[in-house]
Amino acid sequence: MAGVPGRRRCAPRGPGGSGARGAAPEAKGGTTRRAPCAPQGGGRAGGLAPGHHRQRRRCARQEAPSPPPQACRRCRHGVLRRQRRVMAAERVYIGLGANLGDRGEALLQALRRMAALPQTRLCAVSSLYSSAPVEATGPDYLNAVAALETDLAPEALLQALQALELAAGRERPYRNAPRTLDLDVLLWGQRQLATPALTVPHPRMYERAFVLLPLHELDAHLVTAAQLAAVAGQRIAVAQDARWAASAVSA
Repeated sequence: MAGVPGRRRCAPRGPGGSGARGAAPEAKGGTTRRAPCAPQGGGRAGGLAPGHHRQRRRCARQEAPSPPPQACRRCRHGVLRRQRRVMAAERVYIGLGANLGDRGEALLQALRRMAALPQTRLCAVSSLYSSAPVEATGPDYLNAVAALETDLAPEALLQALQALELAAGRERPYRNAPRTLDLDVLLWGQRQLATPALTVPHPRMYERAFVLLPLHELDAHLVTAAQLAAVAGQRIAVAQDARWAASAVSA
């Protein structure tokens, strides 16, 4: 191709068409000289200028992104691990109740201790409700529902909740006895669990107004209108709005 910048052309072929390089026209004085050709190995076929490939390789090296430092890779891996932990954490709903002693303080203390559990975050707490005992006698209960996110296994969380009940003076002399603190696992994400120690969803939660009303308050999609209507005859009232637990949630 004629006229391409940067290319050098050899002298035209000789008249014999044999493929050998021909001589350049005779210069003045009778001497004959060849037109200079591109050096062998200095470029591609077609006569690229010497150093052309080296220049392209240098440009490619300059334009290629440099690998990230090791520290940056560690940071990236740390972010991914945190993202996986967040994805693994499931929303767990815990029912709280008490009808002996300082009921409000017992529930507030339980929230603070749940928030301090390892691999666990207290996300939200419902209003505080006052309700009559169901299938039992005794003072009215104070009830609430808390939403947690946790990486704990169900059995580990259940054991931690039972330890909190014991620390609050919980006794179990008979079924539905009055209690200083009652903590129940109601829902665990979309899981369905049935073990000797734990059944999720809680088998009697849809029969209890003191569970459904605070649960509906936290997430209306978890309780249907028909389920609320089924417990409408149970005596229950809001004792305090959700601000009662603000100190525990913000801790």
